[in-house]
Amino acid sequence: MQNAISFFAPQCRRKESAQEILERIDQHAAMQMYLGFTITPKRTYSSPFRRDKNPSCAFYWSNRNRFVLHDYAKDEQYDLFDCICLKYNKTISEAIEIVRTNYGIGIEMKPVQQYAAKHFSTTVTDIRATPRRWKNQEFLFWRKYGISKSELQLYQVFPFDVYFINGKIYRSDNELSFAFRIDHNAYQLYFPMRNKASKKPRFLTGTMVDVMGLRQLQQQDVIILTKSYKDIMALRAMGYDAIAFAGESKKPDETIKKVIDRYQYKIINYDFDYAGIKGANFIRKELSMECAFLTNGRFGSQNFYAKDITDYMLVKNWQSAKDLVDNTVKYLIDKIDKKYMQYPFTKKIR
Repeated sequence: MQNAISFFAPQCRRKESAQEILERIDQHAAMQMYLGFTITPKRTYSSPFRRDKNPSCAFYWSNRNRFVLHDYAKDEQYDLFDCICLKYNKTISEAIEIVRTNYGIGIEMKPVQQYAAKHFSTTVTDIRATPRRWKNQEFLFWRKYGISKSELQLYQVFPFDVYFINGKIYRSDNELSFAFRIDHNAYQLYFPMRNKASKKPRFLTGTMVDVMGLRQLQQQDVIILTKSYKDIMALRAMGYDAIAFAGESKKPDETIKKVIDRYQYKIINYDFDYAGIKGANFIRKELSMECAFLTNGRFGSQNFYAKDITDYMLVKNWQSAKDLVDNTVKYLIDKIDKKYMQYPFTKKIR
């Protein structure tokens, strides 16, 4: 189907023995050994993989019984194998082999780049911002994504010059900056003009941010699980309910499962990369959702030249993006309905 998002979804799995290895070892102790410092769960640290003046990482046990490092500034989660890959410039298969053959013995490898991990006693990264008046160019920034003043008000988006991390004051240095008030004390800060060259994070996310977009749901027939607040607002402007987790690697708890299960048609639209495919495949199985990706030409897929729907608006235009989403949703609704006609007793009665 040429006018719909690609549904190509390769299985992105490590070797089958990877989970077995993690179950046989002390993951907490292994993480300390390979990263080279003492780890206290749920306390905040500076990232060991990048320059991080403002501690934005924490370690904890995930729903899949893996001890992970969560980088809240980048909205990314890393298990033991991921951390070895990042610190020692290894592939996943090499990391698995290292743990399999060397755990408990110790290894001598020179890190690609290592920064001292500072320990802090606080357990929460509290991020907030002080609203100020909107400027015309700031409205124009959102308008190119089809997001109007009504969506910005509904989703409590505001510009700021001053923000706070754990009570310490910072200034945005006149750069374009927006705050998303996800919940009462849960904020995400967005700096859209930052890039890799700036060596500054585009997002700063408080640890209290869990699921974005819940408060604005209208309870329609279709819900789309996407990966950013910007995508949520853009999809709402197109007429769709959407939510996003604080990171594509997050797994839904029972409360979120019940919210999503109220919808007849459930769609995942994550990035077509390792983290996105891995997260989408897990949630697809857990919640019986359909996946749709803006593919990039890899594995013989169509190349949309955009990683998400808001990027696609810049490549094409808003109407083209809306047509793409509408066609994709229609295709998936027909696919789901045909499946239920084949297995009628699996359909949920609304």
